[in-house]
Amino acid sequence: KIVKGQIEIVADVPLLKKDTKVGNNEAVLLKKLNIRPFTYGLKLITVYDNGSTYSPEALNFTPDQVSELFLGGVRNIAALSLALGIPTQ
Repeated sequence: KIVKGQIEIVADVPLLKKDTKVGNNEAVLLKKLNIRPFTYGLKLITVYDNGSTYSPEALNFTPDQVSELFLGGVRNIAALSLALGIPTQ
């Protein structure tokens, strides 16, 4: 409620939620309360590695996918060594 030109909050009021855009009404209220919402962090746009560029989605692996890729490489090395007649220990 407003008392003598001041905003008085008498009960808990959820004003903002995480990952939602702040509307005009919320922004005006936050300005009157002298609260400045902000976000910070890095937004990955492109990855550069040894002359190659990748999209961020190229690095989005689950542990299961990493394990699958590793085991696939191990299978390829084993098949190659067997084909060449070089046993591995």
